[in-house]
Amino acid sequence: RDLGPADPERGLSADHARDPARVAYARLKKRPQVLWMLARVEALVAARSEPFAHIVDIGGGRCDLGIALASAMPGTQVTVTDINLPSLAQGRERARTLGLRNLSVVLTDVDTLAVRGPADLIIALHACGSLADRALQA
Repeated sequence: RDLGPADPERGLSADHARDPARVAYARLKKRPQVLWMLARVEALVAARSEPFAHIVDIGGGRCDLGIALASAMPGTQVTVTDINLPSLAQGRERARTLGLRNLSVVLTDVDTLAVRGPADLIIALHACGSLADRALQA
């Protein structure tokens, strides 16, 4: 499946795009992860016969998954949370460049998670340890 401009490899900064290891990571690891999760979310939407109004991605970093979701589901509000401001800023700028008005970012840790409105679906692709535990409780 072609993610077009939402492909994680296209989201690499200029410096990272010149680094063969980063390009390989985006192409061989990050892209398959995003595609896998996107397919799962789309299957959930198909099973419920209506789109999600709001998806929250906990620990979403550079917004690779959030951007793919917002691109594929323009009627769904996608909120990406993380504690890493530079990563969120990069994702926010990329979403702005792509014209994605349905993606927002929130700088927060999972213990003080505060997003606008209820979430229909909470995802945490890269959660491990206590982040996974907290995401399951959200």
